Amino acid sequence: MDSGQANLVPVITIINAEPKHIAQIKKNLRSEDAREVLRLGVSVQHALWYSYKHSIIRKAALIDGEVAALWGCMGVAMGNNALPWLLTAPCVKKISPLRFARIYQEEVISMLKIFKTLENYVDEEYSSAIRLLEIIGFILDEPQKIGVGMFRKFRMEAAK
Repeated sequence: MDSGQANLVPVITIINAEPKHIAQIKKNLRSEDAREVLRLGVSVQHALWYSYKHSIIRKAALIDGEVAALWGCMGVAMGNNALPWLLTAPCVKKISPLRFARIYQEEVISMLKIFKTLENYVDEEYSSAIRLLEIIGFILDEPQKIGVGMFRKFRMEAAK
């Protein structure tokens, strides 16, 4: 095997997110993620900064040094409930969906060590996000109108 083939496996790094990561992903947000935010009735800029500023957990996934995903969890320390969020860039597709699901599932498990319940909403038309949530183990409710779209509440509780 030549040395060029050694770099074919993407390098994934999970780090604490910083404001610069917000700016980087905003420039390259997946269209499905941007659409979901806009259907909630807020701008992408507002959603990114609001989520970042109000989260007690803020993470970035870098794939080969490029911001592929940002996620976090909004809640109050010592509270029972929190709102997880996740936004992705096209380069997240450099790794398999199952590999990304495993990475995000580990992060969700970490969130559940702090909070009893995680819940938020996902755009009914964002099928790959719904699949990810189902793979990880979230329970999804029936669609309901929020903003200008139909959204499904998703929820997971910590093991007792």
